[in-house]
Amino acid sequence: MLDLDLGLYAYPGNTDRYDNAGTIAVSDGQVVLRANGDSPRPHSRPARINLVEFRFSDTNPISEDMTCIDKWAIWLNEQERLRLGATPLFEFKPKE
Repeated sequence: MLDLDLGLYAYPGNTDRYDNAGTIAVSDGQVVLRANGDSPRPHSRPARINLVEFRFSDTNPISEDMTCIDKWAIWLNEQERLRLGATPLFEFKPKE
């Protein structure tokens, strides 16, 4: 189960954190994980993973209503997420 943390920076139209690796962009029915950050190398392309279709994506989800989420976790299931003292299988958050 994917648990998105809708913190201070996660609101429609905020694309400030989209270039950061690990950011999940939600827009127009798309949920896309940015697997790598911007590269200074010429001709390099960002790796995006479509989390709805579970495949790499060439689609750039940037739109005016896009929400970027840079803190999220993966849980075994909803019951485990709600269990007191439980920890996620994987957790992603930006460096402070």
